[in-house]
Amino acid sequence: MKQYKQILIVMIVGLFTTMPMTLSAQNNTWNSLSDWRERKAQMARPDSVLFYITATDVLAHCFENCDVNGDRKITVSEAAVAKVLVLDQGGRSNIINNYDFLRYFTNLTALSVGNTPVESINLRHQPKLEKLNLTNAIFLKEVILAEGCNPEITYNPNEKQPIIKHYSNQLPTDIDPATLVPNSKKVNPNHKVITLEGDIFSQCFTDIDTDHDGVITAGEAAAATQLILDRGGRSNIITNYDFLPYFTNLETLSVGNTPAESIDLRPLKNLKRVNFTNAIFLKEVILPKGCNPEMFFAQDQERPTIIHK
Repeated sequence: MKQYKQILIVMIVGLFTTMPMTLSAQNNTWNSLSDWRERKAQMARPDSVLFYITATDVLAHCFENCDVNGDRKITVSEAAVAKVLVLDQGGRSNIINNYDFLRYFTNLTALSVGNTPVESINLRHQPKLEKLNLTNAIFLKEVILAEGCNPEITYNPNEKQPIIKHYSNQLPTDIDPATLVPNSKKVNPNHKVITLEGDIFSQCFTDIDTDHDGVITAGEAAAATQLILDRGGRSNIITNYDFLPYFTNLETLSVGNTPAESIDLRPLKNLKRVNFTNAIFLKEVILPKGCNPEMFFAQDQERPTIIHK
């Protein structure tokens, strides 16, 4: 019996002697709170609930569109397939202090960070981000993007813009704010506006693709002074002009063949000539205040109403 007690004492002493080494090794692995959170996120089950959508929770309303099965819960798997997350829903009372949940939203292409007092936000888990709205993040001083990610960024025009960084090998790299395109929507010049796919529509942009890489970037669009959308004949029907706000320095524009009844040209403040010859269904043209370009129409074409805003 005495022998067994001695063995037991040795085992207990050995246990307490090795415990600090075990904890020390664990601390070396989880050397920061951030690392611990990363590991915790990786161990989360697909059916783990991140948010319960309730009638009284202002923040939860922002995730309603992510509720794939309609059970009023947002799980890890639902977060992983979400494409759009707008955290402005719910008004100014929706104040967000912690964005740790974003690590689960890895496939977002559009994000509005909402009303927040935070000074730094880490978006390195969103490599597919194309649009980022920081309008209500008036205290933000730093944004860390995923490596190679260059989304269109919308700011509050009356607030100082945060520093934009890329996360690379755990070391953020600064982006010079001077490289951002100077317009109402500050855009990284490498942001992809149009991908040329060899179709008729793409022919209209080949002259603007200055580096011939098959992509029209925000920088190339901002440098263009002429855009002719009539190339390709009557088969080139244009139904969407969302790309025009990137072409802020156009002096000459031919809007091409379109079934559109209204076209908004307010971002094009330098326009001198606009050709509407093939836009026979057009009923309204919106121009920026003080912009009075020369306009061309087809013979007997009904003239659209010109509005200045």
